[in-house]
This record gives sequence, structure tokens and C-alpha cells, in this order.
Amino acid sequence: MSLEFGNQSKSYQSRSLRAALNTPAAIGYETITVDGTIKSLTPTAGATHALIKLESSATGIAVRILEFKSTAVTTTVGMGLSNLDIYNITNAQNITGFQVTQAQGGTHKLHVQYYK
Repeated sequence: MSLEFGNQSKSYQSRSLRAALNTPAAIGYETITVDGTIKSLTPTAGATHALIKLESSATGIAVRILEFKSTAVTTTVGMGLSNLDIYNITNAQNITGFQVTQAQGGTHKLHVQYYK
């Protein structure tokens, strides 16, 4: 039984180490005020992930986002976010391609935490 426990312990330690090595580290933060213009992110150098939270005074879809620039985001084109929605970007290319604009009037702020 001790041999079996030892193998399980090694396996657990190995999984824990892999998880720790793959855990993103926070490296930057910005706040973006979203209005009727198209805004982009200004990522911290080396960022490969971004976590975004929207705070908005509007009800319903407040802003629209896209992660690539080949199509422009508009008030009706893009993925809609509402007040207190959280959005995760998991690739550096998607961070640089990110664009946002308001879908309706109000005060809209994106809080962005960057990770590597």
C-alpha cells in the first residue's frame, strides 16, 4: 500500500508543479472609457492573456467587442457585453486585435488586467 500511495503522491506533485508553471502572472492593468469611437487595448509588453470586466450605467448590451481588425466593430456588429460581464482573452494576437465601441449611450468603463 505504501508503494501505491507513493506513486499517487508523485503523480499529484507532478500535476501540481505543471499547474503552477502554467498559471499566468499578472503584469499590467488599464482602464478604458468606451464611447462612440473604436478603442483598442494597450497591453503591457509580453502579455499573452487579458481579463476584462465591464462597468456600465446602461441596461442590456452596453458595448460590442471583436478580437480581430479585419471587421470593424459597430453598435450592431460584434459580441455584446453588459454591465459587470467578464471577458477573457487567451492569446497575444487576440489582445492586439481587440476592438470595442459602445452599443448604446451611457458611461462604460473596461477594466483590463494583463497576464503572461
